[in-house]
Amino acid sequence: MDAEVVVVGAGIVGASIALQLARRDVGDVLLIDAGGPAGGMSGRSFRQVRTHYSNEVTTRLARRGIEILRDWDDHVGVGDSGFEPVGYLLAVAGDQADGCAANVALGYSLGCAPSSSRPSGCRRSSRCWPPMAWRAAHGSRTAA
Repeated sequence: MDAEVVVVGAGIVGASIALQLARRDVGDVLLIDAGGPAGGMSGRSFRQVRTHYSNEVTTRLARRGIEILRDWDDHVGVGDSGFEPVGYLLAVAGDQADGCAANVALGYSLGCAPSSSRPSGCRRSSRCWPPMAWRAAHGSRTAA
């Protein structure tokens, strides 16, 4: 098979590069991977998409990634991303609470929707199981 560009590795990076090259009309793009698409680490690590980061660049990239996953057909045109927003709970130690609060504030400032909760709020939520001892970004240390 002849191609103007060959991309080796069909993980998240290789597949993205091949897609962007094809969109830019560089000619035939061949994407190859010995293990198949997402057969390596991408297939095992791409299951989590979050916007809780400590720097603006990574937070913006994550937000854009979520937009693409939500509107997959508009951006990619084939297949299904399988994206299901479910959220996650990040338990932090007391000495990490200020940093966690700064990450939440950064996310809000960039159009993301992170939130923080006191431990008592988590105990009341059916989504937080099992309860654990932790200090949230704006909470105090308590035992579950």
